[in-house]
Amino acid sequence: NVLSNTIYLIFCRKNFHECKMSLVVDKSLMYEMLKFSGWDSLGNISSILNAQGVTILLNLFFTTAVNAARGLATTVTTTIANFVTGFITAAEPQLAKYYVNKDTERFNNLIFNISRMTLFMLAIIAVPVFMEMDYVLRLWLNEVPDYTSAFIKITIIGTFVQYSNSMVLKGIVAIGKVKQITTLTTPLYFIHIPLVYIVLKLGWSPVSAYWVSIIPSCLGFLMNLHILHNHAGFPSRKYFFEVFVKNVALILCACIPPYFVQIFFESSFSRFILVCSVSILSTITILWFLALNKEVRQIVLSKVFTKKSYS
Repeated sequence: NVLSNTIYLIFCRKNFHECKMSLVVDKSLMYEMLKFSGWDSLGNISSILNAQGVTILLNLFFTTAVNAARGLATTVTTTIANFVTGFITAAEPQLAKYYVNKDTERFNNLIFNISRMTLFMLAIIAVPVFMEMDYVLRLWLNEVPDYTSAFIKITIIGTFVQYSNSMVLKGIVAIGKVKQITTLTTPLYFIHIPLVYIVLKLGWSPVSAYWVSIIPSCLGFLMNLHILHNHAGFPSRKYFFEVFVKNVALILCACIPPYFVQIFFESSFSRFILVCSVSILSTITILWFLALNKEVRQIVLSKVFTKKSYS
């Protein structure tokens, strides 16, 4: 970590004049930065409290084996999510640039296109994992903790909601409305722990608690769409139906061919390979032609050919 940060420091000092050391304190800039980071920190704190709070509740109502299953679910879904994080990170500076230049059309198109591409790439990995999760867990672990497969599948569904919301969230940050996120969206996430507690207190299973955990994410997604629409004129209704609803419906359609393969074959390594192959093929085919527009297809192809040219 020290070496990496030292390299970053040397590189930035050599290439960016604004990274030079200076004893001058810009109070107005410092105030704006503290205000921005302060509101952002409140949102991060709520995420930490939710994650650790649910872990504690599961530990109180059940055995530590349930938390082991939760840990495995987090590991799998984090690995899948890391596959597409780079697309969103790369788009952040462009969003801010388009908003500052008052280029509303490009600002909106970037949110639409990156979201489509992110969900497309996410589905390619998530669908085969979702379909063959039980076999993967048996292959990976000698003893699979109870509820692990269900936790992972529900978390994958939640990940689609999260990444449908990601570019909308980045859009709000780009227009400088972090306070609105914290004051309007973050409180919705604080209902997470009470909801899980009520469900567990009623004697429901840990799986039910996981389903309940998706509710705050969905409410937060809708609230962020509302905020971006109010402050930047973003076409939220169009985004919700053309990106989120449409992609979810198409992903469900993509699951049909591998599902029939599962029905006609016994669980085995051969079926695992066949289901994964059919899942990837059906997902790419259906989403490529029905979910992605011409512009996004060109972006995907350009990235593929760029990678090939460097190989």
